[in-house]
Amino acid sequence: MIEAAIRLGLLLLLATWCFMIVAPFVLPIMWGIIIAVAVFPLFAKLKSALGGRNKLAATVYTLIAVGLLITPTLMISGSLVDTAQVLVDKYEQGTLTVPPPDESVKDWPVIGEKVSEIWTQALNNLDTTVDKYRPQLKQVSEKIVAIATSTAVTVLIFIA
Repeated sequence: MIEAAIRLGLLLLLATWCFMIVAPFVLPIMWGIIIAVAVFPLFAKLKSALGGRNKLAATVYTLIAVGLLITPTLMISGSLVDTAQVLVDKYEQGTLTVPPPDESVKDWPVIGEKVSEIWTQALNNLDTTVDKYRPQLKQVSEKIVAIATSTAVTVLIFIA
């Protein structure tokens, strides 16, 4: 009885260990299955247009799909990096200006008055406002970096 319990325990340990190894790959595999089923009709049309050549159709389809994914991602990320660099440069030079808030901002539910007040403070004295809200700005910037990183990882997983 003890020998059977030890064997079952080791088998359970081995199964748990195998699941822990496979777990990171479950989500990409599931997405791969979903995407493969969704795009198969388009692939079949491309294959027939290329005279039934399966390898050529797969290569062309993969290149098109990756191009459609990578091109906008690179354009958006490049634009975001450039914009962030311009904002940092203008702030460091003291030439960054904040436009005045629109009157409709005050009408936003719940947060309108507070946003308009902070926006007006930034308009009048940006350095003081940045110093006053530095911890909140740091939290927001960390979250933005985390979201960007997560998005990049998701795109890479999708490509893989």
